[in-house]
Amino acid sequence: QARGVQVFLTTADGARLFEPMPNWHWMREKDLQHDEDRDEAEQAEEARLVKLFLDPEVQFQTIEGFGATLTDSSAFLMSRMAPIARRALLIRLFGPRSRGGIQLNLLRLPIGATDDSVSYQMGKITYDDVDRDFGLHNFSTSADDAYYIPLLREILEVSPEVHFIASPWTAPLWLKTSSIGLGEGTLRGGSAVMSTYAEYLVRYLQDYKSKGIAVSFLTLQNEPGHGGCGPMPCMTLWPDQEMHLATQVARRLNSSNVSGVRLLAYDHNWAPTVLEAVVQRSMWVLVALLAACTSWLVLMCIFRLCCRVHEETEDPPLLHAHLSLNREDSVLSRTDSGWGMKRSNSNSTRPVCYILLISAWCCFLGTGMCFFAGVFPSAFPVQFSGMPMGPAYPAEVLTSAAGPLFAGVAWHCYGGSASAMGELDKRLHQYFGDDTPSVEHHITECTHVGGTFSYDLQWNQRELFIGGVNHGARSVMHWSLALDQHFGPHCDGGSCCTTCRGVVTVPRNTHVADDVVYNVEFWGLAHHSALVGRGSRRIFVKVAAATDVDATAYRTPHGEVVLVVANSKHKGDVTLDIRCNGYGFRFPLPPGVVTFVWSSWD
Repeated sequence: QARGVQVFLTTADGARLFEPMPNWHWMREKDLQHDEDRDEAEQAEEARLVKLFLDPEVQFQTIEGFGATLTDSSAFLMSRMAPIARRALLIRLFGPRSRGGIQLNLLRLPIGATDDSVSYQMGKITYDDVDRDFGLHNFSTSADDAYYIPLLREILEVSPEVHFIASPWTAPLWLKTSSIGLGEGTLRGGSAVMSTYAEYLVRYLQDYKSKGIAVSFLTLQNEPGHGGCGPMPCMTLWPDQEMHLATQVARRLNSSNVSGVRLLAYDHNWAPTVLEAVVQRSMWVLVALLAACTSWLVLMCIFRLCCRVHEETEDPPLLHAHLSLNREDSVLSRTDSGWGMKRSNSNSTRPVCYILLISAWCCFLGTGMCFFAGVFPSAFPVQFSGMPMGPAYPAEVLTSAAGPLFAGVAWHCYGGSASAMGELDKRLHQYFGDDTPSVEHHITECTHVGGTFSYDLQWNQRELFIGGVNHGARSVMHWSLALDQHFGPHCDGGSCCTTCRGVVTVPRNTHVADDVVYNVEFWGLAHHSALVGRGSRRIFVKVAAATDVDATAYRTPHGEVVLVVANSKHKGDVTLDIRCNGYGFRFPLPPGVVTFVWSSWD
């Protein structure tokens, strides 16, 4: 008996957006083979055949979910919408498929200000901006009661299944080595600082729980390797600091009413960005080059001075011949010590020597700074410091005594590739052997800007969703849930992202639901979140040949199989030849993404 297959299609040209297509039907493999013989010539003309093989019994990680970050800007924009329009938007984002929703079930909550916040005044940056308040007497989350907490409660009304991951962008400035700049410094030394900050984080979790928002995961620092951010809130947190902070936080969690919160390590890129990698790997090359430049400039300066002394005492006849050829701006004069050469001021050697000496001094200082940065990295901005990035950071944390305190690792997509998660697993296996602990991977932030709808759709599927899940990710999240038509509100300057796009665009003063723009991130999420619930398992799927087709598959708790396939680079259609449990079907896939859903065979 033929079984129906639901089909949802988004094309790279945007003509179809998660559009339900007519149901497809399975055929027995022997019948499909007969169809192959009959239509082989015709299909060869239409497109290249791509075979996919599934086995729902071979299962991997459990899926936590899909979502985005509810930044302060996101909450502000949605809170200003008319209530009916806002509720319609929330249903579209978090509601069930039966009501037209895509069933997002994860939200990341910033602990304090981010680069997408409405205000950066003192009192709005963290939950305790009173200087040296080590007792946290002025700690308060009441500022969130204006619109942030009410919006979270409304989201939970639409979907009680939403879980939360919390992350701080910066500690209170008075706990940092730089108490002036939002985007500078790290935690100050001393047990009082570490203890106070741990208490600060746990107090946040308790306050939010008392307001009906129970956080499931906590990362100890957003992008701990990101320093020198200018006006953007950020803070470097070195691996040893994260270990000590985790110990303090875990101790407080265990004796509190939020003991179920699980810690995630790292919360940064799969690998350093290109600039960070070049700078870090070339640090000692820079030392050598600057030292060579210093030496050359000093020698040139000495050479110039020696030439000047020699020319001033040179024999006049020789000078005369020399001057007649090359020194139109020079004259001979009689001095007390005999004949000598006098140059016009325009060719004086002295300014050149000064310039050379100043340049040599600058190169000498640069050499010393680079050398010092290599030996004492924590004294310099992280881009020049050798901060471990990619798998190296969480590997250092998870193999330490504090390792068992972490449930897993949080990742961002702005450098490297999803294969870094598998690389971390290999490193842990090499260290622990057969006793390797189970480590969860969560992609907690990603935004891809500057491309076309087609490029961003395909990149997000290939690298983020399909690539991430196939390398072990249990959750995948975009950056801001909602921003306005100017990609804000946001900070300006430094590392502030002024072109980051929200999952949806909510123009200022939006009054009706039709004003909301559903961006490529929304449609990419839908192919997974709308059909793959929490508790689903990734299952085995193989693309038979090296092609530009990418695929991942899930088995849901309700017994359905969900297959997501992206035609990432082809300009034309490909024909998918999908096989599972002795059955198969074919589907012509244009550039874009398709999701198939069917009831599994038991």
